[in-house]
Amino acid sequence: MLSILRRYSWHKFAIVTSQIGGHDDFVRAVRDQILAIVDFKFTIMDIYTLKVRDPAEARSEMLELTNSEARVFLLYCNRQEAMYIMRAANELDLTGKNYIWIVTQSVVGPAFDNTPPPPDFPPGLLGKCQI
Repeated sequence: MLSILRRYSWHKFAIVTSQIGGHDDFVRAVRDQILAIVDFKFTIMDIYTLKVRDPAEARSEMLELTNSEARVFLLYCNRQEAMYIMRAANELDLTGKNYIWIVTQSVVGPAFDNTPPPPDFPPGLLGKCQI
């Protein structure tokens, strides 16, 4: 994920996670990778951990993101939670040409799964998966 940020010179970003297992490890891993990179400066602007039990709760929790200066978000959650989060992001105008969302494999699913993306996933959403 950081290689994508680095490739496009996106220095500042926010991390959004649900309470999915491993969310603390994900944040720690991102921080550790940032410290290991000496020729490019990253800044984590905000870290949001959402409960995301239903679409209404996701929207309510994501209101705080509208106050963030971040325009690049790394998202770590499962696919169902991502649908709620991205629906809320669309409703709160946190998608579109001024925003980029980069999601983990837990959102994308298997590399060769031909399942179409959910309608709430905006054009331009980037997903990282292992092949």
